[in-house]
Amino acid sequence: MRAELAEMEHDARAGESPDTGRVEWLDYRKVDGIALYPAVGSQIAELETPIGPTDCVAAPPMTDGTFTWR
Repeated sequence: MRAELAEMEHDARAGESPDTGRVEWLDYRKVDGIALYPAVGSQIAELETPIGPTDCVAAPPMTDGTFTWR
């Protein structure tokens, strides 16, 4: 399935050229602590399986006080 997914990500930036980055696949259990938007790394890492139900996953509110913007 991954072979069918994008390998590059293109983010639009107002008045500038797009920001292009390489998509990197990580083990879902190891994403806690990396800069993700929204900040769901710890919730993803707590899932029992990568294809398990997500109805029990809720992310905390994101504010300047709770999330470090890069």
